[in-house]
Amino acid sequence: MAASVADAAPDPIPPRAGTVEVRRVVGEGPTALAAGADTLRDWAMHERAGVRTDGSPLEAGQTVGIAARTFGVWMRFACRVTDVENGPNRIGFTYATLPGHPERGRETFLLELRGDGRVELTISARSSAGWWVTRLAGPVARILQRRFTERYAAAMAVEVAQRTSAIS
Repeated sequence: MAASVADAAPDPIPPRAGTVEVRRVVGEGPTALAAGADTLRDWAMHERAGVRTDGSPLEAGQTVGIAARTFGVWMRFACRVTDVENGPNRIGFTYATLPGHPERGRETFLLELRGDGRVELTISARSSAGWWVTRLAGPVARILQRRFTERYAAAMAVEVAQRTSAIS
């Protein structure tokens, strides 16, 4: 990423931002939580969902280069990891868009080991259009964001299943 993007402040969340949230049970028990944590840390969820990353470490303050394909066109942009949570039963991170991203906002990926043993992934995004073309696209842009979010959740479930079956 260019120094100007890497040093830029994250985009603010506009007051009229839209919200997308997806919840999905991705496994059971501490082994599934650990597999999910590794899937977040090595960006495998993103990669399996078809979103390429530059493999930057998952650390607060880290700028991450991302490439996503939409309508046959690869787009490159950057996000900054703003928060990382590494609790015994909650693991996740939030990243914020940087200038040049098609959306302006934040997205959180959180894994939680519930009291009943289920591991639940919650992905929540709050954003608005960052480019004139995404503003013009309106509802189509929101549909695409939901589609990517659902692909992330499905990818996490597959990764956790594969990683926990490899351990068994």
